[in-house]
Amino acid sequence: MSKLASGVLALVWMMPCLAANVQRPVTVLMAPTKHDLAPGETVTLKVFVRNNLTAAPPLVIDAAAKFTDDEGNEHVASTSLELYVSHPAHVDRIRLIVPCPLAYVPGSAAANGQRLTAVVEGQWVNVQLDADIPEQQTVLVTLDVVRPPL
Repeated sequence: MSKLASGVLALVWMMPCLAANVQRPVTVLMAPTKHDLAPGETVTLKVFVRNNLTAAPPLVIDAAAKFTDDEGNEHVASTSLELYVSHPAHVDRIRLIVPCPLAYVPGSAAANGQRLTAVVEGQWVNVQLDADIPEQQTVLVTLDVVRPPL
């Protein structure tokens, strides 16, 4: 086998390993407001949805015009423009599984304080987020779950 072929083979073999170390554009973390839940008690779950992408350096466009004035002198007029490229992450929804004996409290889902639509499907709660999250920003989604009384 040639050195080129073995180098390509090594690179192809390494790609899954390299891809495993790449940071995901969006991360989701969750935290309860309390850890012990007595019968009849409600707890608010906090779900943090973060865009991990960073802003790219601006694209710079330069323009110049070379001209001659009435006296025959050459001049150059120039300008530049910076175009910023953003990388928002669009998150349609988040899904949470609410294990028995807990139940989702209808109407309690919110993102940064604004009410959201949530649909319960069995143990799953689908929360319609429909948010464009800017680079390095986090959206806080909250929802309440209750442990029914005995």
